[in-house]
Amino acid sequence: MIKESRYLTWAKSLPAAEYNVAGSGAHPATRAELGDPEPDAPLTERNDYGWPPLVARIAKRYSVPETSVVVASGASMANHLAIGALVAPGDHVLVEEPVYDPLELVPRLWGATVERVARREADGYRLDVDAIEARLEPTTRLVVLSNLHNPSGVVARDADIVALAALAEQSGFHVLVDEVYREWLHGRAGDGGQSAAVLSRRMIATSSVTKALGLNALRIGWVLGEPALADRMRRFMGLFDNIVAHPSERLAARALDRADAILDARRPLLAENLHRVEAWVAATPGVSWVAPAAGTIAWIDLGIGDTTEFAARLAREQSTLVVPGYLFDAPGHIRVALGVEGGVLAEGLRRIAAARGG
Repeated sequence: MIKESRYLTWAKSLPAAEYNVAGSGAHPATRAELGDPEPDAPLTERNDYGWPPLVARIAKRYSVPETSVVVASGASMANHLAIGALVAPGDHVLVEEPVYDPLELVPRLWGATVERVARREADGYRLDVDAIEARLEPTTRLVVLSNLHNPSGVVARDADIVALAALAEQSGFHVLVDEVYREWLHGRAGDGGQSAAVLSRRMIATSSVTKALGLNALRIGWVLGEPALADRMRRFMGLFDNIVAHPSERLAARALDRADAILDARRPLLAENLHRVEAWVAATPGVSWVAPAAGTIAWIDLGIGDTTEFAARLAREQSTLVVPGYLFDAPGHIRVALGVEGGVLAEGLRRIAAARGG
């Protein structure tokens, strides 16, 4: 078994580049956006199962009881806790494809048999509940997906999430939804406005302050699940990093207090960059995409076959970084950042077109 994330190992090995459009988050929230500093705040405080004021803020924002909240070291650990608490050797797990590879590799690490269910470009990467139902087995314990979908940025329809929740209730499995990108739609009318965790006791959601608020360095994430399962995850956490860093909890709490304002400050740039990519795709023969619903990533089919060598040459010769699609087992694509400055994205797209020959 490969005990590493191919994507994360690649991301941590990237060279410096003049035009880095391989990122996936927003500009980090600033000290000013987080409000007045707390110079006398304690560096340690009782937080055995998450600092209570942070737990309360998470519960309020996502309309769940505090007993449903598990604070974790980022969404990565949140996903690991959820998967590890549910999956045993020999269990069957279904994951979406294309897939952010830890969502597939962690169930394998725990001894599960993992099978993929395609989210097809021709169908707009929609969540196909019928395809999931057709792949269920008596030993299916978990279905894993992301919403917004990583890498495409497509939002799952609420009707499909509800249908999947009903199927989970009927068949006795759980559904884990990685919602780190859904924050851009949170609280809005329509698809993706509420967390999947409020729809069914069989639905589990994870998120963090990383992608939308840009606060990756805090390493604060959470799991939302029904209280008995959440309690199991809290106890399970004692076998890993046990508790999270309290100074990060205090900063994350301040970020959540101001989350809507922080997000709103970044929306104009994201809208501008989304329009910029849309115009570039339309003007570049042979290139196609499914436009994301929101967020900081765009998934583009360059129409040149495998982009692995192309991405390496682009970095080497054009000092421009993109995510090659092979990292999501879709080698004809690249993933491009929407959260960067407009001029950086514009020049990055120009260099991609020049290197591609179009």
